[in-house]
Amino acid sequence: MLFVQQKGGGLEKFGIAMGLLLLAQSIVAYYAGRFSDIFGRKILLILEGYSHAIVVLLFLFLIETWQLYVLQIIIGVLAGLEASAGMSFLGDITRKQTRGRDIGKYFMIVGIISSLTMMIGGYIVVAVGIKFIFIAMAVANIISSSLLLKIKENKLFFTANKALK
Repeated sequence: MLFVQQKGGGLEKFGIAMGLLLLAQSIVAYYAGRFSDIFGRKILLILEGYSHAIVVLLFLFLIETWQLYVLQIIIGVLAGLEASAGMSFLGDITRKQTRGRDIGKYFMIVGIISSLTMMIGGYIVVAVGIKFIFIAMAVANIISSSLLLKIKENKLFFTANKALK
């Protein structure tokens, strides 16, 4: 929104940017789910996280509105990948008996941390500048994606699933 305002754009350009993101996310979600069934979820989530870190940093170099649109489409693709593979991965690594509770706890923790960082982020932008937020987001993506390397993925599920195809 800040970029659109700085370039003299109105809500229509912001709406187009957000619409492109959601359209890309919606289209990719189905295919991402299929790919995660074939190749595994963890590798897709790690690739998504590292790619997201790079794309977030590219926002610092935007000059034209069309560049914003391209980055929004890429973010949408990554969001579709993360949504399908991420939810499936959560299902894979949780026990069936407590899956709902465990996934609910995950989203509660993520939601609380996200809301607190958004509230604090406004003060950080005033104190340090907006570039810091983008850099911090990229670092957080790299760290969280790297943590996935330590989680074991059930390879038997994917072997059996490939055999069914």
